[in-house]
Amino acid sequence: MKVSSLSKQYSLYKRPVDRLLELLRPTVSKISANLLKPNVERFSALKNISLTISYGQSLGIIGRNGSGKSTLLQLICGTLQPTTGTVSLNGKVAVLLELGSGFHPEFTGRENIYINAAILGLSQKQISDRYSKILEFADIGDFIDKPVRTYSSGMVMRLAFSVIAHVDADILIIDEALAVGDAIFSQKCMRFIREFQKTKTLLLVSHDIASIQSLCTQTLWLKNGEVALFGETKEVTQAYQDFVFEELYPKADAPNPISDTKAEEMVAEEKLPLLEEIYPENKNGWESGHAKIISTALKVEDKLFNGIYKGGEILTVTIKTLALKEINNPIVGFVLKDQRGQIIFGQNTAQLSKIEVPKIEPNSYLTASFEFTLPLLAKGDYSISTAFANGDLHSVEQCHWLHEAHHLEIDPPVERYGMIEVNIKDAKIHTSYEHPEN
Repeated sequence: MKVSSLSKQYSLYKRPVDRLLELLRPTVSKISANLLKPNVERFSALKNISLTISYGQSLGIIGRNGSGKSTLLQLICGTLQPTTGTVSLNGKVAVLLELGSGFHPEFTGRENIYINAAILGLSQKQISDRYSKILEFADIGDFIDKPVRTYSSGMVMRLAFSVIAHVDADILIIDEALAVGDAIFSQKCMRFIREFQKTKTLLLVSHDIASIQSLCTQTLWLKNGEVALFGETKEVTQAYQDFVFEELYPKADAPNPISDTKAEEMVAEEKLPLLEEIYPENKNGWESGHAKIISTALKVEDKLFNGIYKGGEILTVTIKTLALKEINNPIVGFVLKDQRGQIIFGQNTAQLSKIEVPKIEPNSYLTASFEFTLPLLAKGDYSISTAFANGDLHSVEQCHWLHEAHHLEIDPPVERYGMIEVNIKDAKIHTSYEHPEN
């Protein structure tokens, strides 16, 4: 799939007659055209988008509402025509842009299966051959013979996804539709998607960053109709998180009480190493200017360790912070992420009821340590991100978030299935030639 210089522009007319005037202008002389000039504004929903997605690749698309995500998908699948640019697709496309798209509310589910599958390129015989499997996947019972207008949003989702799962598509395009549906059906959809993306192309728009991180190898971040960033999912989602922090949490509205030079002097007096002296490459993150993380340390059984982890080790994460303004309700915490940026687990001082964190004054230090057993993780690369915030679990103002303060390479002695293995305390096997009574 290739998108080249794709743009979409809309005309916004002040009056209904302005639309008519614009239609008439090309048919009249230049003098008359000036007299018939309509009162119109041009709005660019998408601006000069170019990208190439290889066969078998999974692309996530993120951005705030109104950034152009759905417009891009509609241009790719052909339900909108671009103002400029081209889209080249190789293979059959299955689309789930919104719940019930392609369904007629007055027709039954059975009738809509045949109509929707035909639109997606299946013949009458192919639909009939696959009808029982579509019905089994949707699992909506007797509602299949009732009008779609009587369905709940979850049932519409079931039917729509079931159809696109059985049309042998090469490119699957989904726009936020997976947010609807119960847990059992969502798991069924995920199993299908993971099997599909092994060999085919997936485009997924979602506000659920965890889903993007889990399913997509590359991510496109759109901002005001333009490409803000395009690349590896982990890097793009981290940058997007920093952008969200900047939008949500206010920056310091006055100069810091102490300069960076003074901060270094204070840290030196306390004999605390600055973050960049220990980890000079770890400057990726976001901070408001109200407070900062000055150093972090990761120890294994009270010793610094830079080797390969097996899982099960006793780790201690120590986070040292410096308040630049008064922080009434400090929260210090960390998260462990896998190589795609998915959060495995996390902890912070607000969640630990036995810890009372006092208010801290400007130019004051706060140090928090967390000791825990490293889970039995699957082989791979992991990272620990640290954070310092103000508030409580219901209302948080982020002060400093530091991506990938520490890296961990996990190489277990045995193969582990899934993300985390648990310690089995006891396991029993019983064999008998007699049928058990109970």
